[in-house]
Amino acid sequence: MGTEDVQFRYTAAIALNNVGASLLARRCYDEALEAFTDATAIMHDASMCDPHLSLEAINGTLEKSYHELSHCKPETKNNGFVRFRVITENDFADTLKTGFNESDDSEASSQLSLNVIRIELSETTIREGMAYFRGTERSILLNNLAASYICVATTSALSHVAERYLALAYQMLQLACSNLESVCQYSCINGQKDELRTRILPFTLLILQALDRLAPALRIPYDAFEHYTTVFLDVLEEFLEVDDMYSSCLRSTAAAA
Repeated sequence: MGTEDVQFRYTAAIALNNVGASLLARRCYDEALEAFTDATAIMHDASMCDPHLSLEAINGTLEKSYHELSHCKPETKNNGFVRFRVITENDFADTLKTGFNESDDSEASSQLSLNVIRIELSETTIREGMAYFRGTERSILLNNLAASYICVATTSALSHVAERYLALAYQMLQLACSNLESVCQYSCINGQKDELRTRILPFTLLILQALDRLAPALRIPYDAFEHYTTVFLDVLEEFLEVDDMYSSCLRSTAAAA
C-alpha cells in the first residue's frame, strides 16, 4: 500500500470523525453513530497490512456522511442524563480541570459529561498518525463512538435497548483506555514528555472519568471496576508529576478518591 493510499485512508477516517462530531452537536445521534462507526472501521482497516476497504467505497462513505450532515433532522428526545461538549486535542488538560471543578456542582455531577473530540489535521499530525495508526487518534475515535452510543441510548424508549447501547459504550471506553495505556508506555520510552503532559495523560483521565460515571448506570460492581480505579490514580499521579499547573486542584480530588 503506497504512501498516498495510506494518507487518503487516514485523512478519510479523521474527516468522518469530525463529521460525526458535528452531527452529534446537532443532535443527529443515529447519523453520528454511523459516521463514528465508519471512521473506526476505516482507521482499523488502514492499520492492516492488506486493507479490505476499497478507495471507492471509502469515497462513497464520505459523500454519504457529508449529505447527512446537510440534511439530518435533530433528535428531540433526551432524558437529561447526558450533556456533552465538542473539544479538540489541545483542550484535554483544560477540560480535565473544568471537569474536576464541576464535581462540586450537584446538577453537573448528576449527569454524564461526554467529551466529543475533533481532530485538527496538519502535515505533522498526518505524518505521525500514519506512522502510528493505533495511537491517540484510535482512542479518540473509540471515545467518540462511545459518546454516540450513549446519546442513542438516552433516546430509546426501551430500557433493554438503552442498556445494550450503554454496554457497548462501556466496551468502547475500555478499549480506548487499554490503547492509551500502550500509548503512554510508548511515549515514556521515547521521551515524549510534552506529548504526555498535554495530550495523553489528561485524555486518559477523561476516559477513566467517563468509565467511572457510566459504571453505576450499568450496575457494574466495584470489584469489576477496581482495575480502572487503580489506573486512574496511577495516571493522575503521573500527570501531577509532569504538570504543576493543575496540581493543587487535582491533588485535592485524588485525596478524596
